[in-house]
Parts: sequence; structure tokens; C-alpha cells
Amino acid sequence: MGYFNNADELSTELIASLELFLASEDGHRAAELAVTGFDLGDGLPDEPLVAITTSNPSTTTTLILGSNARVEANNEEERAQVRLNADADSLHDLLLENYDAGQIARAVEEHRLSVSGSPWSLDALIVLAGAYAGFYRRSLEERGRQALLETPAPAPSGIWEVPVPRPEDFMGVVVPARRQFAQRMSR
Repeated sequence: MGYFNNADELSTELIASLELFLASEDGHRAAELAVTGFDLGDGLPDEPLVAITTSNPSTTTTLILGSNARVEANNEEERAQVRLNADADSLHDLLLENYDAGQIARAVEEHRLSVSGSPWSLDALIVLAGAYAGFYRRSLEERGRQALLETPAPAPSGIWEVPVPRPEDFMGVVVPARRQFAQRMSR
């Protein structure tokens, strides 16, 4: 079983932390900065949206920016500028800042985390995510969710290595395109 007992528990934690963030001075400033990043060339949407969809358990939380910034649960927004899809446990570890760069890359590679949107929208998401860092943990602390704070950190990503090809593995190997080039040059 994952970190969360059910979808309602996960939704409650996400909403509480996002509302704490939006109510803060950091949240106001980041939302204002991020809104300008959602300009898709045809003008800025009135309310740029970030849809956060999780699996295991399944939830959808929508972060609505703009003058009336707010969070909504179970609202699958078709017009979201950014979509974040994540396995609930991976999102939890990411929000607690338990992942290093290698673990994030591995989660993306294994389809446990994915983000989609235009380059401008993804830039805006980076602005929001940077300011949001720490609010998830703070929300869990303030709400007495010690069990979630004490979830075991994932194992370090380790070193990803790609075997370095040895030159002797390729000596004497004739590649068809290279053979044709050599034949043309010898005429």
C-alpha cells in the first residue's frame, strides 16, 4: 500500500498545502509571476490552470491562477495550460524534496511523473514549483500529519552508467554506408 489510505486523504493534503501556499506572500508573488508565463501568444487566459492528476490513489486537483487564485478538487479541467501526472507516492516524495535529480529523471523515465504544456507554461510551472517548495512539508507539520512526514526516503538514485564502447569492438567492422562511401572515393 502507498503512503495515502485513499483518494480523499491525498486530495485533502494537496488542497491544504496549495491553499497555504496561495495565502502566503510568496504564493501571491509567485502566482503573479507565473501568470505572465502562461501567455500562449494569443493573449493571456483569464485564469491559467494547472491540473494535477495522480494515480494510486486517483485524484485530480486544479490550481487556478489569476486575480481569484484558488484550488479545486475533482475538477478535470480540459483547458489546463499545464498538466502534471504523477504516481501519488512519487509526487509525495517530490514535494517533500526527497528526490535528487537522478531520482526525478528515473521517475520521468518510468512514467511515474510527467508534465505537459507549452514551453512558456512549463517555465511558469517552474516559477510556481520553486516558490511552493516547503509549503507541502509545512502544511503536513501544521496539520499534525507526522506519519506522512516520516515516510521513508527513497533509495538514492546511484550512478547511472552507460558502458563506454571500446575501440577494439569496432575495429574491422564495415558499416554498409561507410563501405559505399569508400567505394565511391576509390573510383
